[in-house]
Amino acid sequence: MTVNSNDAESARSRRATWAYQGNSEMIRTLTRDDSAGEAGRAPGTDSLYYQVAVSEASVPEIRVEPDNFDVVTSDVVLVAELNSTFALCLYDAVLESGALVHMRVGPPGRVQEPELTDTTLSTDLLLLDRCFVELRKVEPRAQHWQAKVVGQVQDSPGARERFDGVQSFLSAFLNDTKVKLVSSDTHLDRVHLLRFRPAMGHVRSEPLAASRAGS
Repeated sequence: MTVNSNDAESARSRRATWAYQGNSEMIRTLTRDDSAGEAGRAPGTDSLYYQVAVSEASVPEIRVEPDNFDVVTSDVVLVAELNSTFALCLYDAVLESGALVHMRVGPPGRVQEPELTDTTLSTDLLLLDRCFVELRKVEPRAQHWQAKVVGQVQDSPGARERFDGVQSFLSAFLNDTKVKLVSSDTHLDRVHLLRFRPAMGHVRSEPLAASRAGS
């Protein structure tokens, strides 16, 4: 069961445009050799352009384990296996930089205990603070931070209560730091593999074997 819709697209691409001042033969050659590209003339100018689609498959991937985060300033895909965990996906609306924070719902073996302790929340807060300090250090120009949150939880009363508590804590943190929460999705029972491309703000997830959930 999935609560809310996740950011799903079967095919993702990023377009880059190059302008040329006159060599149309170069454009025609590129067009013949690359079926994914297109060429034309910019309206109202003599500039020719060539566009090529770069598939997500050609973008490097970086895996982010629970209780960790990764800050990036180039076009990569951040990957996290959601198993009683949250992925906080941060990106700027204009620039390519972003980060993924991979947070646990609770310590292994205790994810079904509904009560949140100060130790758990302080650990989460420290991880978030460290990420934001590094993110703003490497990209001081960014002024339009946005976030998408995706979580996975067991479908039991205790686990859901704990999950909701962590989610509320996370929403309050984003509000305090002036980060716009764009979406929040929850997957029940089945472990999900999440892929996040900060440069595009794209998030997608797919289920893994249900038997792997519940750690």
